[in-house]
Amino acid sequence: MAFRFLHIADLHLATVFGGRPETQARLREAVLEAFEAAIDLATREDLHALLIAGDAFDDTDLSRSVELRFRRGIQRCAEAGVHVLYCCGNHDPGGAAFRAAKLDLTGEAAWQARVHLFARGTPRAVTITDGTGEEVGIVVGIGHSKVGVDVDLVAKLGPQDTKLPVVGLVHTQVVGVSAEDKHEVYAPSTKASFQQAGYDYWALGHVHRRQRVFDDLPVWYAGNLQGRNPKPSEGGPKGGLLVELEAGLPAEPQFVGLAPV
Repeated sequence: MAFRFLHIADLHLATVFGGRPETQARLREAVLEAFEAAIDLATREDLHALLIAGDAFDDTDLSRSVELRFRRGIQRCAEAGVHVLYCCGNHDPGGAAFRAAKLDLTGEAAWQARVHLFARGTPRAVTITDGTGEEVGIVVGIGHSKVGVDVDLVAKLGPQDTKLPVVGLVHTQVVGVSAEDKHEVYAPSTKASFQQAGYDYWALGHVHRRQRVFDDLPVWYAGNLQGRNPKPSEGGPKGGLLVELEAGLPAEPQFVGLAPV
């Protein structure tokens, strides 16, 4: 059975936009609409998992109302039987002093068993099951525990002894990637780091231009969920990558547009 998931990243909920008040309001709502469209897709298509590759929000700008909508979306997804795997990035670090750790996403409720938060700089492997309990894949994630992580987080993710397809979930700046100059260099990673782990797919966040990073490795940026400004890397259709993954076979993600603006 293929491991079926949606890869999204860099939502930047509650972004402080410029422009006229009506433009600011429309774009703030558009980001939330795009996120809720991702939840709708994951539940409608009966996916096994939703992967959020960091920067779901900007820690200091997250309002209580947006926080509640984000949490409700994750709860709705998990209650529908879809695992939610969310790794923290440089804008939403997972340390105890930051907002991500206080969202109450993991706990004793039945739905929270399907939510997996990677908040620290130590990797953790999660086995994903379908509705019958059959194992379909493994996600190995790692997060930013603070602002300004300068170590290669990808290099910490080692090979997995399994016949299941394996996905790496990381918020990282791949050295030399297209549009690299548009972003601060946090958690810089190199091709050698991805090669040593040998995973079947890498779900990355941080760079806002959707792209396959290496021709010969399954390393993908989903891009951000909704364009934020008129710069070239922010333009064009935005959304996520829909993936059906089998161990040892090439990954062919399908782009799905989710942004309303």
